[in-house]
Amino acid sequence: MVSASLAPSNLDKYLKIILISEKLNEVVVSEGATAETAGDVVTKLVTDTAKKLGVTVNSRYGKWNESTATIEEADNTSGAVTPVP
Repeated sequence: MVSASLAPSNLDKYLKIILISEKLNEVVVSEGATAETAGDVVTKLVTDTAKKLGVTVNSRYGKWNESTATIEEADNTSGAVTPVP
């Protein structure tokens, strides 16, 4: 868990997400998607649902990317720290 940056308190949530993802993949494959395209189909289902629900993320934690259904890393420094050129 340490190498996965997963706190022990989040293990149950993480496993639940994995199981749901696997089930969704099984369903889309059973409905005609190939194993290779199942991930893309599931991502589309998630992004479409997120749009309907109006998913937002507190800016402290990042920014919701509605095209990839991911949370992009936040700039916790508000631009005060920049990379060395």
